[in-house]
Parts: sequence; structure tokens; C-alpha cells
Amino acid sequence: MKIHTQSAFIILGTLIIGIILGAVLSTVFVHHRFQEIQGLMGPGQFEHFLIENVIRPVDDQQREALMKIAEKTSQKAMTSMTTFRSDMKTILDSLQTELKPILNDEQFQRLQQHIELGRKMHPMHRGRGKQMKRFGGGE
Repeated sequence: MKIHTQSAFIILGTLIIGIILGAVLSTVFVHHRFQEIQGLMGPGQFEHFLIENVIRPVDDQQREALMKIAEKTSQKAMTSMTTFRSDMKTILDSLQTELKPILNDEQFQRLQQHIELGRKMHPMHRGRGKQMKRFGGGE
């Protein structure tokens, strides 16, 4: 084998290994971030993080006052998210209904897969059914 061919194979191999490593590391990083976000979205998790890590109360009395406010706000936020999810489902269902007569079967199937993938990828939809049902949500 000529030196130019060997050099080309080495460069090509290095490039392929770099692409694979980049894709794997990117996937791991994105998955880790989703897990962090999902952890903050559980009942009581956001309040705890906000109070203990961000505000850092000076005493137990302040901690209790902060917790009351944070819990009340968390309930409002959870209700808002549940309403938003319900509204988005209705909007996306309407979109599919309007587009179905215009699209061929392959296009419509791709649209459905894309919408379903978006639902599955969103942190609020992955493994959260039992927790969301306590707040009146979940599917």
C-alpha cells in the first residue's frame, strides 16, 4: 500500500472516530440535561432546589415562610402546565385533522411520528404519569 493511501485511511479513520465520539458525547450530555430538568420538575423538587440552592435561607423560620410561598406557587405552575399540555394536545389534534386531507399517507405518518416523538422527548411526558395524575394531568 502506498504511503498516500495509508495516510488517507488514517485521516479518514480519525475523522470517523471523531464523528462517532461527538455524537455519543452529545447524546449523553443532552440526556443528562433532560434528567436534571426532569428532577427539578417533580413535586417538591423545584421548591427544594429554589430554597436550598438558590435562596439559602438564614434560619428555619425563613425556610418555612419560603416553603409556604414556593408550594403555593408550585401548585399554580403545575395547574398552568397541565392546562397548557391539554391545550397543545387539542391544537395538535386539530392540526392533524386539517392537514390529513391535504397530505398523502407517507407525509401524514411522518407528521404523526414527529408529534409523538415531541411528546415522548419532552421531560414532562417521560415516566411522569403517576406524578402528573396527582395534579389532575397525565395521559
